[in-house]
Formats: sequence, C-alpha cells, structure tokens
Amino acid sequence: MLVFSVLVACGEDAPEAFDESTLTPQQYQEWQKIKKERDISDQKLWVELKANPPTPPWIAYPGHERYDVFWRMGVGEDHIAKLYVYFKNSPVEVRKIFESEYPVPKGWEGWHDE
Repeated sequence: MLVFSVLVACGEDAPEAFDESTLTPQQYQEWQKIKKERDISDQKLWVELKANPPTPPWIAYPGHERYDVFWRMGVGEDHIAKLYVYFKNSPVEVRKIFESEYPVPKGWEGWHDE
C-alpha cells in the first residue's frame, strides 16, 4: 500500500496487482507476517495522527513541487505515507473538512482525488 500511495502522490501509474496465489507456502506465511506487522504499525500511527493530523504536502514542505523526487524517499515519502494512513482511517466528513481547510494551490490540482 505504501508504495502505491507514494506512486499515486507522485502522479505515476499503480504497480501491477500482486497475486498471492503465486507464492510458495513459506513465502505466503512470510507475506502474512509482513501484512500483520504493517497493519499494527498503521494502527499505532493512526492513534498518533488522530491527535495530530498531518498538513498537506504543499504546506508541510512548500519548497517542493508536486512531482518532485522529494516525495519518493526520506522525509517526503514519510509525510505522504502519514497522509495515506490518515485518510485511509478517517471518515469522509473529516476528509471534506481537511479539503475545505486546505485549498489546493496551483500545481497541486486533483491532489485530494489521488
């Protein structure tokens, strides 16, 4: 999910769908463990984000344009990942409030829809 959300935020196509049925039993077991750990990590992050919601990328890091490589690694990628977890777990009403509080500047049009 993280890779997908970062690619979408950077305006790239989604990666090919992952087919779990092609995994060996051992690979499948490892994959399930990774997914469980990721879900636990996302839930811990969600608790933090509920109390302190992230700001849009153009406010958090105004020196970086929408498709800047900054959003693909390091601090920028981490910020996009937090936004992904925040929106994934927030009710629709919270997203609408977020969108109204933070109007999209030129160059970031359509960002909320990605």
